[in-house]
Amino acid sequence: MTSRHRARVRTGAALLAAAVTVTGCTSTANGDTAEAAADTTTVERTAALIPAAPGEPDPGEFSTRPSDYPATAGDAEIGSIIESQRMAEFVVLPAEVDPALTEEYLDLTRPIFGPVPLAYLLADTDSRIEQIGADTGMLAGFSTARFTKDNRARMVHAALRFRDDAAAGEAATRLHEHLLDPAVSGPTAAPYALATMPDSMVHTIATEYSRSVAALTQHGHYLIYTFVDSPTDRANWADQALEHALELQRPMLDRFPATALDELADLPVDIDDMLRRTLRYPEGADGAQVPAVYGPRGAAHLIAQLDTLDMFADTAATQMARDATFVYRTDATDRAQALFDRVVAQMRNKNDDISVVGAAGPPGVPDARCFEVITPYSEAATCALLYDTYVAEIRTKTVAGAHEATAAQYLIFQAADTD
Repeated sequence: MTSRHRARVRTGAALLAAAVTVTGCTSTANGDTAEAAADTTTVERTAALIPAAPGEPDPGEFSTRPSDYPATAGDAEIGSIIESQRMAEFVVLPAEVDPALTEEYLDLTRPIFGPVPLAYLLADTDSRIEQIGADTGMLAGFSTARFTKDNRARMVHAALRFRDDAAAGEAATRLHEHLLDPAVSGPTAAPYALATMPDSMVHTIATEYSRSVAALTQHGHYLIYTFVDSPTDRANWADQALEHALELQRPMLDRFPATALDELADLPVDIDDMLRRTLRYPEGADGAQVPAVYGPRGAAHLIAQLDTLDMFADTAATQMARDATFVYRTDATDRAQALFDRVVAQMRNKNDDISVVGAAGPPGVPDARCFEVITPYSEAATCALLYDTYVAEIRTKTVAGAHEATAAQYLIFQAADTD
């Protein structure tokens, strides 16, 4: 993706986030886990499991106060963002289509809340796609994407909501025709018929080294989009992946409790005060995302897919809030330590070419574990923090930055308990 277009998407998200301060999702996307958590026994944790390193917490320039949020979205535009985040709970995980699709592709794992994000999803930047999205009332969606470990195959998959059935059908036809334009997809773009997907509009793009196949399938007022890129020696895999993704996605969408158009502005923002407990991105920070509260499947898109689903189930976790930090919650303190251990395990479980090395904990912050993350091309740092029934995951570029962010997160947790 070009840096120019990434900047456009960030700017749009920042403006929407500023309008409402934050966004979230509704608890209806997470009912089963919440019910399971309600049956657990809460046990008071009285002592630190990991002693704090000597010194006082130093948050640097990070804010240490919980933020206040409006009760509801307030307008339909912000409601579309929240609806998009809710849809994440009903979108197929790439690893469910093929367990080899494990590697993060976070640029295209995001809410698709209108015409501009739609263009980013389908073609990086394209004013014609934006116009089609606007004409057909594209209002919400979520996309997910992953690579294989050998980097030779990838999938981008999305469920998109339009204003009504007719609009979704019109969008499918117009987008398919536009993506067949050689000026958009290249001279080898061609329509492609799949006998197992007669209701889908499919096109293929061939190069010397790979074969890409993309399908647009109307499903009521939804449009299911799947793009698969595979090496030429695995051409059949692309067709199979398209078919399996569609097979899994249709029944998930049938279960989604879609919000009526005239009720989008009434969607609640911060579920269970989760977002107010996360660390905020500094204003204008590079790479900032629109804040969100996700259930198990929504979190799985962003973290470790199937392992994250298992982690939520095994630890009675209910939600994950995402801003500058990831904050998980379980309703049972006796499960919080297990949740902390699972988050740490995910942080350490990297590819063979990525080294994860233990680092000192932040001064004055108990129950924290930190690591340096070293790849062939970069270095980063990450910390996990346990606080009561919450676990935070912090990702930064340096250990010093991770210490400051973790200290700020710890002070936010403390302040949220006393406000």
